Amino acid sequence: MRDKFHVLIVKGESEVAELWEQSLERAGYLVSCVARAGAALQRSQIDRIDAAIIGAKLSDMSGTALAQAIRERWPESHVLLLSAGGAEAAAQLAGDAHLQLLPRVVTAHMLKKRLEQLLSLPEQPHLHYGQSLRSISGNASRLPG
Repeated sequence: MRDKFHVLIVKGESEVAELWEQSLERAGYLVSCVARAGAALQRSQIDRIDAAIIGAKLSDMSGTALAQAIRERWPESHVLLLSAGGAEAAAQLAGDAHLQLLPRVVTAHMLKKRLEQLLSLPEQPHLHYGQSLRSISGNASRLPG
C-alpha cells in the first residue's frame, strides 16, 4: 500500500484552492493543485490520481467532461464535482458511484471528511453485465446464500 493518497484539486479560485491544499496536506494527502482543466488532464497522464476535486466553473472545459476524462484514465479514482446547478450534472454522472456531486460552496473540513470516507473503503470487484459475484470468486461454496 502507498504511503499517501494523491488528490488533484482543479479550481479556478486560487485562494480557496490553496486553503484546501494546505488542509489536505496537513491531513496527510499528497496534493496537486491546478487552475485549468487542461493542466489537470496533463497531470492525470503523469501521476496516478486517487481522488479529484473539480470546481464548478472552469474556463477551458466543463467539470463533468473533466471528471469523465479522469475516470477513463483512472477508473478506480474518486471524483468530487462541485456544482452550483445540479440537475444536468447529476444526470450526466448517474450510475457511477465514484463520481459524486457536492455543493459549490464546501469547506476544507467537509472535503477531508468526504475523502476519508471514500478512500478508506475497500475496493469492490467490478461486475460486468450478466456477471455475478459468485462467478468472479471462482468458488461459490465460500459465499453465503
